[in-house]
Amino acid sequence: MAGANQAACIFCQIVRNPASTTYLLHTDEKVIAFQDIKPAAQRHYLVIPKEHIPTVRDLQRRDEDYSLVSHMLSVGQELLQKDAPQTIHRFGFHQPPFNSVDHLHLHCFALPFTPRWKAIKYKSLGPFGGFIEAHTLLDKLRPHGSLHSKVGVLVAVHEIIIIIRLQLNRCKCVLATTSLSIYQEVLSPVSREQWRVKPHSAQVSDYCSFSLFVGILRCQ
Repeated sequence: MAGANQAACIFCQIVRNPASTTYLLHTDEKVIAFQDIKPAAQRHYLVIPKEHIPTVRDLQRRDEDYSLVSHMLSVGQELLQKDAPQTIHRFGFHQPPFNSVDHLHLHCFALPFTPRWKAIKYKSLGPFGGFIEAHTLLDKLRPHGSLHSKVGVLVAVHEIIIIIRLQLNRCKCVLATTSLSIYQEVLSPVSREQWRVKPHSAQVSDYCSFSLFVGILRCQ
Protein backbone atom coordinates (compact mmCIF):
# COMPACT_ATOMS: atom_id res chain seq x y z
CA MET A 1 0.00 0.00 0.00
CA ALA A 2 2.84 2.36 0.87
CA GLY A 3 4.53 1.55 -2.44
CA ALA A 4 1.34 2.34 -4.34
CA ASN A 5 1.05 5.68 -2.57
CA GLN A 6 4.63 6.56 -3.49
CA ALA A 7 4.08 5.59 -7.13
CA ALA A 8 1.08 7.92 -7.33
CA CYS A 9 2.75 10.75 -5.37
CA ILE A 10 3.51 13.70 -7.63
CA PHE A 11 6.39 14.81 -5.40
CA CYS A 12 7.96 11.34 -5.44
CA GLN A 13 7.86 11.50 -9.24
CA ILE A 14 9.79 14.78 -9.10
CA VAL A 15 12.35 13.16 -6.78
CA ARG A 16 12.81 10.17 -9.10
CA ASN A 17 12.96 12.13 -12.35
CA PRO A 18 13.28 15.86 -11.73
CA ALA A 19 14.69 16.89 -15.11
CA SER A 20 11.54 15.94 -17.03
CA THR A 21 9.04 17.61 -14.72
CA THR A 22 10.34 20.71 -12.95
CA TYR A 23 13.38 22.90 -12.40
CA LEU A 24 15.13 22.24 -9.10
CA LEU A 25 16.35 25.19 -7.06
CA HIS A 26 18.29 22.90 -4.71
CA THR A 27 19.12 19.25 -4.35
CA ASP A 28 21.19 17.22 -1.89
CA GLU A 29 21.15 13.76 -0.33
CA LYS A 30 18.11 14.53 1.83
CA VAL A 31 15.89 17.12 0.13
CA ILE A 32 15.04 18.94 -3.07
CA ALA A 33 13.50 22.39 -3.55
CA PHE A 34 11.48 23.93 -6.37
CA GLN A 35 8.98 26.70 -7.01
CA ASP A 36 5.33 26.10 -6.10
CA ILE A 37 3.27 25.51 -9.25
CA LYS A 38 0.68 28.01 -7.95
CA PRO A 39 2.75 30.61 -6.06
CA ALA A 40 0.92 32.50 -3.32
CA ALA A 41 3.60 35.12 -2.62
CA GLN A 42 6.34 37.16 -4.24
CA ARG A 43 8.51 34.06 -3.85
CA HIS A 44 6.94 30.72 -2.98
CA TYR A 45 9.21 27.70 -2.84
CA LEU A 46 8.68 24.14 -1.61
CA VAL A 47 11.32 22.06 0.14
CA ILE A 48 10.52 18.34 0.30
CA PRO A 49 12.35 15.28 1.63
CA LYS A 50 13.43 12.67 -0.90
CA GLU A 51 12.00 10.03 1.41
CA HIS A 52 8.22 9.69 1.18
CA ILE A 53 6.83 11.04 4.45
CA PRO A 54 3.08 11.74 4.08
CA THR A 55 2.45 14.58 6.58
CA VAL A 56 3.70 16.29 9.73
CA ARG A 57 1.70 13.76 11.74
CA ASP A 58 4.13 11.07 10.61
CA LEU A 59 7.02 12.90 12.30
CA GLN A 60 8.10 11.96 15.81
CA ARG A 61 10.06 13.52 18.64
CA ARG A 62 13.41 12.04 17.67
CA ASP A 63 16.77 13.20 16.39
CA GLU A 64 16.33 12.12 12.76
CA ASP A 65 12.99 13.88 12.29
CA TYR A 66 14.17 17.00 14.11
CA SER A 67 17.32 17.04 11.96
CA LEU A 68 15.32 16.61 8.74
CA VAL A 69 12.90 19.47 9.41
CA SER A 70 15.77 21.66 10.60
CA HIS A 71 17.63 20.95 7.35
CA MET A 72 14.53 21.70 5.26
CA LEU A 73 14.16 25.04 7.03
CA SER A 74 17.84 25.85 6.53
CA VAL A 75 17.57 25.18 2.78
CA GLY A 76 14.47 27.36 2.49
CA GLN A 77 16.11 30.20 4.40
CA GLU A 78 19.19 30.10 2.18
CA LEU A 79 17.11 30.18 -1.01
CA LEU A 80 15.00 33.15 0.06
CA GLN A 81 17.98 35.00 1.48
CA LYS A 82 19.62 34.67 -1.93
CA ASP A 83 16.57 35.45 -4.10
CA ALA A 84 14.61 37.92 -1.95
CA PRO A 85 16.86 39.27 0.84
CA GLN A 86 14.93 42.49 1.43
CA THR A 87 11.55 40.87 2.12
CA ILE A 88 9.90 39.25 5.14
CA HIS A 89 10.22 35.47 5.07
CA ARG A 90 7.83 32.88 6.43
CA PHE A 91 8.13 29.09 6.67
CA GLY A 92 5.64 26.40 7.60
CA PHE A 93 3.63 23.26 6.89
CA HIS A 94 -0.02 22.45 6.32
CA GLN A 95 -1.48 19.91 8.73
CA PRO A 96 -4.06 17.31 7.68
CA PRO A 97 -6.66 17.59 6.31
CA PHE A 98 -5.51 20.92 4.84
CA ASN A 99 -2.41 19.64 2.98
CA SER A 100 -2.89 19.42 -0.80
CA VAL A 101 -0.29 16.68 -1.39
CA ASP A 102 0.39 13.75 0.91
CA HIS A 103 4.14 14.23 0.84
CA LEU A 104 5.75 16.40 3.52
CA HIS A 105 6.61 19.83 2.09
CA LEU A 106 7.81 23.07 3.62
CA HIS A 107 6.27 26.26 2.26
CA CYS A 108 8.84 29.06 1.97
CA PHE A 109 7.40 32.53 1.40
CA ALA A 110 8.92 35.88 0.58
CA LEU A 111 6.01 38.13 1.53
CA PRO A 112 3.68 39.78 0.71
CA PHE A 113 1.11 37.23 -0.39
CA THR A 114 -0.15 37.75 -3.95
CA PRO A 115 -3.05 38.20 -4.04
CA ARG A 116 -3.35 39.10 -0.38
CA TRP A 117 -6.44 36.96 0.24
CA LYS A 118 -4.26 33.85 -0.15
CA ALA A 119 -2.89 34.54 3.32
CA ILE A 120 -6.07 32.88 4.59
CA LYS A 121 -4.76 29.50 3.38
CA TYR A 122 -1.75 29.82 5.64
CA LYS A 123 -3.36 30.58 8.99
CA SER A 124 -3.11 28.48 12.12
CA LEU A 125 -6.43 27.03 13.25
CA GLY A 126 -5.22 26.11 16.72
CA PRO A 127 -6.49 22.68 17.82
CA PHE A 128 -8.09 22.18 14.38
CA GLY A 129 -4.73 22.18 12.61
CA GLY A 130 -4.29 24.46 9.63
CA PHE A 131 -0.85 25.94 9.06
CA ILE A 132 1.98 25.36 11.54
CA GLU A 133 5.10 27.53 11.56
CA ALA A 134 8.36 25.67 11.02
CA HIS A 135 9.85 26.80 14.35
CA THR A 136 6.71 25.65 16.19
CA LEU A 137 7.00 22.22 14.61
CA LEU A 138 10.69 22.04 15.52
CA ASP A 139 9.82 22.78 19.15
CA LYS A 140 7.41 19.84 19.11
CA LEU A 141 9.98 17.52 17.52
CA ARG A 142 12.97 18.49 19.67
CA PRO A 143 14.03 15.33 21.53
CA HIS A 144 14.04 15.45 25.33
CA GLY A 145 17.55 15.80 26.72
CA SER A 146 19.02 16.24 23.25
CA LEU A 147 22.06 18.36 22.54
CA HIS A 148 19.75 20.93 20.92
CA SER A 149 17.74 21.23 24.15
CA LYS A 150 20.84 21.48 26.35
CA VAL A 151 22.41 24.12 24.13
CA GLY A 152 19.15 26.09 24.14
CA VAL A 153 19.00 26.02 27.93
CA LEU A 154 22.64 27.07 28.27
CA VAL A 155 22.12 29.98 25.87
CA ALA A 156 19.02 31.10 27.79
CA VAL A 157 20.86 30.94 31.14
CA HIS A 158 23.80 32.86 29.70
CA GLU A 159 21.48 35.59 28.40
CA ILE A 160 19.80 35.87 31.83
CA ILE A 161 23.19 36.21 33.54
CA ILE A 162 24.17 39.00 31.14
CA ILE A 163 20.90 40.85 31.82
CA ILE A 164 21.37 40.54 35.60
CA ARG A 165 24.93 41.85 35.37
CA LEU A 166 23.82 44.82 33.28
CA GLN A 167 21.07 45.65 35.75
CA LEU A 168 23.48 45.40 38.69
CA ASN A 169 25.99 47.67 37.00
CA ARG A 170 23.21 50.15 36.26
CA CYS A 171 22.12 50.11 39.90
CA LYS A 172 25.71 50.66 41.03
CA CYS A 173 26.01 53.72 38.81
CA VAL A 174 22.76 55.22 40.12
CA LEU A 175 23.66 54.56 43.77
CA ALA A 176 27.19 55.86 43.34
CA THR A 177 25.96 59.08 41.70
CA THR A 178 23.38 59.68 44.44
CA SER A 179 25.85 58.94 47.22
CA LEU A 180 28.52 61.13 45.64
CA SER A 181 26.24 64.17 45.73
CA ILE A 182 25.56 63.60 49.44
CA TYR A 183 29.27 62.99 50.07
CA GLN A 184 30.15 66.32 48.44
CA GLU A 185 27.53 68.12 50.49
CA VAL A 186 28.85 66.66 53.76
CA LEU A 187 32.43 67.67 52.93
CA SER A 188 31.64 71.32 52.14
CA PRO A 189 32.09 73.76 55.12
CA VAL A 190 28.59 75.23 54.76
CA SER A 191 26.99 71.79 54.51
CA ARG A 192 28.87 70.57 57.59
CA GLU A 193 27.35 73.37 59.62
CA GLN A 194 23.92 72.66 58.16
CA TRP A 195 24.38 68.95 58.84
CA ARG A 196 25.04 69.58 62.55
CA VAL A 197 21.67 71.26 63.00
CA LYS A 198 19.74 68.59 61.10
CA PRO A 199 17.40 66.30 63.05
CA HIS A 200 19.03 63.09 64.25
CA SER A 201 17.06 60.93 61.77
CA ALA A 202 18.29 63.01 58.83
CA GLN A 203 21.89 62.74 60.07
CA VAL A 204 21.57 58.95 60.23
CA SER A 205 20.14 58.86 56.67
CA ASP A 206 23.01 60.96 55.32
CA TYR A 207 25.57 58.84 57.15
CA CYS A 208 24.11 55.63 55.68
CA SER A 209 24.21 57.07 52.17
CA PHE A 210 27.80 58.19 52.68
CA SER A 211 28.75 54.72 53.94
CA LEU A 212 27.04 53.13 50.95
CA PHE A 213 29.03 55.33 48.60
CA VAL A 214 32.32 54.31 50.26
CA GLY A 215 31.30 50.64 50.05
CA ILE A 216 30.57 50.91 46.35
CA LEU A 217 33.98 52.46 45.75
CA ARG A 218 35.63 49.54 47.54
CA CYS A 219 33.75 47.04 45.34
CA GLN A 220 34.93 48.58 42.07
